[in-house]
Amino acid sequence: MLNTYECQKIEKLLKDIGKVLIDFKKNYQNNGLWVKTQYKSEVDLISEKLLKNGLYKLKPGIPIVSEEDLNSHKFYKSEIYWIIDPIDGTASYCNGFSGYVIQLALIEKDEPINSFIYCPELKRMYTATKGRGGRLNGKKLCIKNNSKNIIIVDNYPNPEGFTKMVFQKLNCSKYLESGSLGLKICLIASGEANLFIKNVVVKDWDLAPGDLLLRESGGYLFDFKGEKIKYNTSLTKEEGIIAINSMENYKLVENILELRSYVK
Repeated sequence: MLNTYECQKIEKLLKDIGKVLIDFKKNYQNNGLWVKTQYKSEVDLISEKLLKNGLYKLKPGIPIVSEEDLNSHKFYKSEIYWIIDPIDGTASYCNGFSGYVIQLALIEKDEPINSFIYCPELKRMYTATKGRGGRLNGKKLCIKNNSKNIIIVDNYPNPEGFTKMVFQKLNCSKYLESGSLGLKICLIASGEANLFIKNVVVKDWDLAPGDLLLRESGGYLFDFKGEKIKYNTSLTKEEGIIAINSMENYKLVENILELRSYVK
């Protein structure tokens, strides 16, 4: 587990990278392309290099599993490793939106023990340490249950696809738009929304940082079997995800799984 000094160094590293990304966004053309379900850009590699260099200097002996580096994926079975997403929400970044983050987690014995999620343009630094809580810009997060008003978050201007079905069938009171998958989980942890679903294949670097933050703030992340996410099986999670703000809202999970059985 990281000490206070190490956590501060990582926070500074992410803020410094965030400044680079904002500068690059202002001064250069941010072209990207879709590779299967992932949007890729050269700026992902810039962020990855800066992030890797900083982590290697801080903790030289810990391997780094990066979304951008296929050769690094073999390290996910290590006793301890970093898992990083240099830019989560590249499409948002390249298209001029603010909803992207730099995120990482320290995994030890198959579970995240430290996580950092930084949104440069919103100046939001989400951090979590196992057993010590989740924080937003240093202020401790504590989710308050609000099961009567279901606020659902996704990355389109209006609900689409399965999210639209859930929004309508569960009589959700409000919809929020947000780009990055990690940031959407953060919005559950901060209490700005209380339901997020994604009916697609996801990867560990999408989930691990936000998963720890959500748990430490009082929320929960499940797959579409109703089970908690495991980090010792595969980097790819074939099932979708459901994030809720409280176990008092677990009925939402059951309702969503039932709705999903109708659309398979």
